[in-house]
Amino acid sequence: MPVIDGPWNPRCEGCGRFTSYDADYYIPFGGPCDFEPPDPVYMCPRCREESRRLDRQRGRPHDNWVPSKLDREIAEEFGYALAKYPRNGWSIWKKKGEPLPEGMVWSAEEDKKLMEAMGLTASTEGKP
Repeated sequence: MPVIDGPWNPRCEGCGRFTSYDADYYIPFGGPCDFEPPDPVYMCPRCREESRRLDRQRGRPHDNWVPSKLDREIAEEFGYALAKYPRNGWSIWKKKGEPLPEGMVWSAEEDKKLMEAMGLTASTEGKP
């Protein structure tokens, strides 16, 4: 969850209903003139399911600066993984098994290399 240090607006972006604190959310890419990243966009369960239906029709997840849990579920369902340029903070979804554009790498591999370079290990067994 994002850090909440100001007024938190727990409303669904789609219908305006109040959402719970642990509601699914994403953070879209901002524009070139933005001073701050955009605020999180929250989804109530009903709008989340509508978004799931539309994503299944599209056959791929949305590209967002911070993907939602729904984006990750759709990516898994349709065989997508995050890809990025080395040392970049943002990623986009690319189909697994297809060649990446020149210079791009799979995010999971790049993140693992960075962790090893910093002397950290990524835990895959649920241990800190």
